[in-house]
Amino acid sequence: MSAVEEVAGQRAEHLREERRLAGDALAEAERELDATTRDHPAVRQARGAVHAALGSRDALRPAVQKGAREARLATATVKAPPPVREDAGADALERDAKALLGWLRANLGPLRGRAALLAEWRADVAREAEPLSSELVRYADVVAATCIPLQGAGAADRAERGARHRRYREGRAERWHRRLVSGR
Repeated sequence: MSAVEEVAGQRAEHLREERRLAGDALAEAERELDATTRDHPAVRQARGAVHAALGSRDALRPAVQKGAREARLATATVKAPPPVREDAGADALERDAKALLGWLRANLGPLRGRAALLAEWRADVAREAEPLSSELVRYADVVAATCIPLQGAGAADRAERGARHRRYREGRAERWHRRLVSGR
């Protein structure tokens, strides 16, 4: 071993010893501070507030987990929210719940818009004078008219009516789609 390495090793050993002594002094100072301030009214009040907050956090755990499950069920078919781990510790649960809350704040507006649009569409369908089954029959008629060679004027008239109706419905569907995508 060279002289430089030996000096460096001694210096490292000396620094480790200084660090240990500083750690011991810090631990002793913390014990002294605790002994001196433990019975101070402000310290007791703060300690009580911390314990109450921790108790409240623990008491809210089932409600947070239930809310997370319900949020996932309500939105998972559209867009999955971030997970909230059921078996996580209190700190991890709090982080997961904050992530879920942020996700809900960012996504509930567009999801509400989509829900309103869907409700409006359902109301539109319910107001239609003809039942939905006749509409489906007309669509089938249009498909049949385009797949089977036309025979006679009646089929041509039906095909033209079907094509006009299809263009109308496609335009309507396109407007619905634009509204759905824009969230309005």
